[in-house]
Amino acid sequence: MAVPEHILKVARPAQTVVIDTKKDTPLRYVVKKDNADRKRGRVIGYIIEDSFVPIEPNSEEDQPFALSYGVVALAYSLSEDIIEDLLRVHAPNDALRVLTIAILQIIHPTMSIDQVASMYRKSYLSVYFPGLALSSSTVKKLYKRLGEDLNARNQFFALRKMRIKDDHHIVVDQVIKNDQNVSDLNHFTLRIDKSENKSLSILYASDLETMEPICDRIVLGPISSSLLKDFIKTHGINNGLIVDEQIHDDLHTIVPLGRYNPRVEDTLLDYDGVLKQIKENVLYKKIKNTRKGIEYVYTFKDLEKENAETPEFIAGLKKGENDIDKINTQMIRLGTSSFLSNEDLDPLIVYRLSKNRDLYKMTFQAYKNEMKLKDRDGLWNFSLYGKEFINFISTLITVRMIKKEREAGLLDHMTYGDLLDMLNNIWRMSDAPRQAARNDGYWQNVFKDDFKLLEKLGLIK
Repeated sequence: MAVPEHILKVARPAQTVVIDTKKDTPLRYVVKKDNADRKRGRVIGYIIEDSFVPIEPNSEEDQPFALSYGVVALAYSLSEDIIEDLLRVHAPNDALRVLTIAILQIIHPTMSIDQVASMYRKSYLSVYFPGLALSSSTVKKLYKRLGEDLNARNQFFALRKMRIKDDHHIVVDQVIKNDQNVSDLNHFTLRIDKSENKSLSILYASDLETMEPICDRIVLGPISSSLLKDFIKTHGINNGLIVDEQIHDDLHTIVPLGRYNPRVEDTLLDYDGVLKQIKENVLYKKIKNTRKGIEYVYTFKDLEKENAETPEFIAGLKKGENDIDKINTQMIRLGTSSFLSNEDLDPLIVYRLSKNRDLYKMTFQAYKNEMKLKDRDGLWNFSLYGKEFINFISTLITVRMIKKEREAGLLDHMTYGDLLDMLNNIWRMSDAPRQAARNDGYWQNVFKDDFKLLEKLGLIK
């Protein structure tokens, strides 16, 4: 199919051609320098909304002949709608920088501002989004612009919310980030002045069914009831499930309970059945409690989790615990998690919510924020908000990657970190055709297992 006439008529530099990538994104029409091989001509911009949008000139350094491909290709393949939404609220070069940094820190979670440009040039992002200026000063200015523009962030979040299906459930929860937290995904470091002794709380909403974050808000210190309700109002989260430390009578609330909470006692032995719709082996119990109004208690016993906790528990007993009643009390609680709610819910919904919470605790804390709370003049540093917005994009893409890898059966035999390392060691030549194929001859030191991995993830023909 030829490039539409109205696209070809858009004013653009001389000696250029327009290439239709046939991708249904705002970056569909690529403008390249005209040469003998148009597919490999240097990209100088895009046609977006009937206007030529130039990319910024890159540094004069030559592009390496081969670039890290695997993780970038997977993240890029899962980000078309994210690019589209970013371009609706940000200038094109800023939108592409946001996505580029978000993907780079999935690969390099401890990457500093000074390393962004170098990491970009060594990855296939420099092919997907060529010519981006990413010096440390440029990135710092980007963080500041993003942080100051609350309206743009909320517009982006509104676009994400519009993509939720009508029958899906929205969950509002929170994560505390500080320099003591360590994630199973990566180490997290938040550089805050010790004299301030403060932590950041992230209040976020997510789609229960897709597991994807929808929006968030950064809060210094604990989250109050008024902040929670303002967040719900700002983002129009009607009938959402709110996870908090206490029941709110005017909200659909779910409260995580400790294993020794008195409300849990009646749910630990006589289970109602097994959750059949999930892969894990989980027993469940749901009871109605009328002690303080109408409340429901949900308890789940994950048998794999119980088996994982038992050896450590037994090892502890060998060190001196001899009270058999106390031992039995602890034994029946191994592998369990419990929740209180003022809503009569399907136990499967509550269980999925609990699993998603575990995932978010890791992903939101996996990406560091090296911005200080205050600048040199003691003023509030808006760059911190900007960096956390990019962290939000990284979290969204990470959740999608984990879901894709689970569906492909790849996480049954290796960890997410091991899989990321394997993908990151798959390199492809920088002048290769955009559509990758197993036998196209543009791979660098790629083996049979690597190709199988790419095929399972749908990244090659």
